[in-house]
Amino acid sequence: MDNFTLALNYNTVFVALGKADSYAQSVFDRCPREYDEKIYAELCSVSAEEMADARDIARRAFDAMPRDVKILSPADYSWPIGVKDVPFLYMRGDTGLLSRPGVSIVGTRHPSDRGVRLAREAAGVVGNYGYNIVSGLATGIDGVAHIQALADEKPTIAVIGTPIDCVYPPEHEKLQNMIAERGLVVSRFSPCVRTQKYYFMVRNLLMSQLSIASIVVESTDGGGGVSQAKYCEKQGKKVIIFREVYEDRSRMWPRTFKDPAVVAGAEDIPRALKGSSGQLKKAEKAAKENLQPSLFDF
Repeated sequence: MDNFTLALNYNTVFVALGKADSYAQSVFDRCPREYDEKIYAELCSVSAEEMADARDIARRAFDAMPRDVKILSPADYSWPIGVKDVPFLYMRGDTGLLSRPGVSIVGTRHPSDRGVRLAREAAGVVGNYGYNIVSGLATGIDGVAHIQALADEKPTIAVIGTPIDCVYPPEHEKLQNMIAERGLVVSRFSPCVRTQKYYFMVRNLLMSQLSIASIVVESTDGGGGVSQAKYCEKQGKKVIIFREVYEDRSRMWPRTFKDPAVVAGAEDIPRALKGSSGQLKKAEKAAKENLQPSLFDF
């Protein structure tokens, strides 16, 4: 069965239940992969009419997606090892980039001129060393990192907090389309959902899972860039902070990390990244050796 049909069937269950992914997954795991309205309705404890309505909603949402959207399931060989508890990835662009190591460049939506320069320099170094430049398509540091990657003709991945057929912020519509043409746009959110504020925190988790390290250029206490780096730290990955930011006592967040790599400038980033790829390979090997059968194996 192709992933479009598989994801459509899963989202039919998701819409019918109206509950979280984790619950929808547990129900879908008991459903036959070929859609059968009667069986699906029984397993979802809804009427046949309600299941038919859910199917119609899911079908219309999927049919409205751009034609170039690719869907990846955890059963696929190319599924990123570090990505857990995600039913599907929806993507536009070069999916081959998922096989390359990436480094996240994140930070505030309102950077200083110095922050903009540091983000550009960081993106330049990360790209020149062969890493994907990963960020979240937000205004500010994220946008600067993506734009620098495109200008340098280096690979960039935008991990978005909306369904793949939506754009946020609206002013980044052109940038999102450019990344889809020359890099990769990734979303974990089904076209059936309406974007919620907390989705951007969930997006940060996925961004960290797709990266071997995170560079926090500038951020505020409690900012999205910090939360993304916290996820990174919990996964045993490197967090990189510029010295001048780390030593700025007006912010608490830089000193909340246990063992960040503090760099004087972008030229020191390769030194800070040294060993990160090796750590990633060890993690991938361990994950493969202990990999449990996927919910979507069939």
